[in-house]
Amino acid sequence: MIGGMIPPFPYRTVPCDPADVMTVDPEGEDQRCVCGSRSFIDSWAVADATGRITIEAQASTDPDEYVVCHGCARIYRNRDLFEAGPANGYAAPCVGRYDETDPAFVADAQTFSLAAYGGPA
Repeated sequence: MIGGMIPPFPYRTVPCDPADVMTVDPEGEDQRCVCGSRSFIDSWAVADATGRITIEAQASTDPDEYVVCHGCARIYRNRDLFEAGPANGYAAPCVGRYDETDPAFVADAQTFSLAAYGGPA
């Protein structure tokens, strides 16, 4: 089942159209956000089950953790990505969108980028 209960997020959010979906290639290796950013090319952040961006969630298989699009800060739940197969049109819904001006979001995104890629977000 795609969807389900989403807890409150740790950063400010901005409106996100519930119709926004990420498409997942059939092999699951590349995801494309509605903004056009691709996980295979762009440096997406990962977040724990609370939605907080952290390097500890890197390569997570926890269905309750998240990925955060680098291009627009839309939030996608791992569970939905894992279930984005043929039955769901290879699509996963956006469950939120962070306010990219939130100082806590900016700080955590920069810390993540430094740890994961050795440079700024």
